Amino acid sequence: MKLTKSDKYTENYAAVVVEIDNLSKHPNADKLMVFEYAGGNVITGTNAQIGDKVVYFPIESSLNSEFVSFANLFDDPTLNADGTSKGFFSEKGRRRVKPIRLRGIPSEGFIFPVNKLAEFYKVNPSIFKVGESFDSVGDKILLEKWVSGAKPTEQSIKKVRLPAWAQKLPRPIRKFIGNRFYNKKDDGIKSNIVAGQFNFHYDTNNFGKSFFVLNPEDDITISDKWHGTSAIFANILCYKQKKWWEKLFRVSVDKLSKEYRLIYSSRSVIKNRRDGKYTEDPWGKWAEIIESKNIGPGITLYGEIVGYVNESKMIQKGYCYGYDRGKNGLHVYRITKTDQFGKIVEYSFKEIQKFCNDFELNTTPVFYQGLAKDLFPEIEINEEWNKEFLKKLSEKYLEGDCPYCRNKVPAEGVVLKIESKETRPVFKHKSFAFKSRESADRDKGEVNLEEES
Repeated sequence: MKLTKSDKYTENYAAVVVEIDNLSKHPNADKLMVFEYAGGNVITGTNAQIGDKVVYFPIESSLNSEFVSFANLFDDPTLNADGTSKGFFSEKGRRRVKPIRLRGIPSEGFIFPVNKLAEFYKVNPSIFKVGESFDSVGDKILLEKWVSGAKPTEQSIKKVRLPAWAQKLPRPIRKFIGNRFYNKKDDGIKSNIVAGQFNFHYDTNNFGKSFFVLNPEDDITISDKWHGTSAIFANILCYKQKKWWEKLFRVSVDKLSKEYRLIYSSRSVIKNRRDGKYTEDPWGKWAEIIESKNIGPGITLYGEIVGYVNESKMIQKGYCYGYDRGKNGLHVYRITKTDQFGKIVEYSFKEIQKFCNDFELNTTPVFYQGLAKDLFPEIEINEEWNKEFLKKLSEKYLEGDCPYCRNKVPAEGVVLKIESKETRPVFKHKSFAFKSRESADRDKGEVNLEEES
């Protein structure tokens, strides 16, 4: 048996095998210790020692119920293996790891001894290699991303309802009309996208877990991370839509005829309507604006829509970003160009700024552009440089209030892009205050526009 990654594996919500290389006494609790990891603190008991091998569980992950019971970590003793111990994980909350403050000190994550986890899985502790990420041991899942509930995706198949006049016809005719004109697999322009042309935005890895990839000589961009709703606008190749008579007889005069069309989506759902009209929401509004600008073939814009959905509702509660009621704005943070063969070119942030300036679009604000080593020249370049850079980055840019919002709300954090690497990788770094607010909203059952879409 070995550590594995299931089909549900998500890097930001995976367990990691780590060795405790630092510990400090909690300033306000005699029986607690503080372990610095991934740019934050993890509070643990005094039984932890330097050199211990542990498994780190990130916040907003959901743990295996059998494991929580085995480790006597449920807050309801009757659910624990020994029937008497009381832990801190709730079955009602689906065993979720949350950001918390313990005696005034933030804690972001949970650690558990490797030898105890090996005992649960009945495996040799030697299979847990320091630095390895996983979500399963063998075929048994240990943790997964916590979500508030099932959400629709672009693959969801909706039940087709025929028009009223067609429902009065005999069943064979209704079936014929449904198959020819209301085929559930024929989703208008979405079904005509040429393979390899449209791409949702990838999951952005946490910089706190990836800081070691940064080199002092790397050219970087640090930009503000805004709390809105994701939007994608892609002017890409699509097969031309069939005429009604082509659908009727399932033929096409020119089956391979293509054209550039604007495809637009939220974070995970393509939103183009079958009839070609724009949706009556912020994505549809901005799709109409983007199409009018003729951004060029193959261009895909990735951005954040912030402000208001309507006169009374914000896109994200409390985060107006300076927009008046009923108004919103698109702020671009990524641009790619896809050729006819599906090859993608990633724009640098300076290229993004020039593009947006040429087309009168906004980007997310930029804090720094230049060599990584020049951002904090006081850091000595040695084997500890990466850790010190992460620490300084947090001190400089995190835990402040959003300077653009009229309400007092925590700024989300920053995005670091390594421009000098061929793939131009991007990492996010969020503040503890923001993560705590987001977690509290989830506790209240609040669902924002981003999660709904």
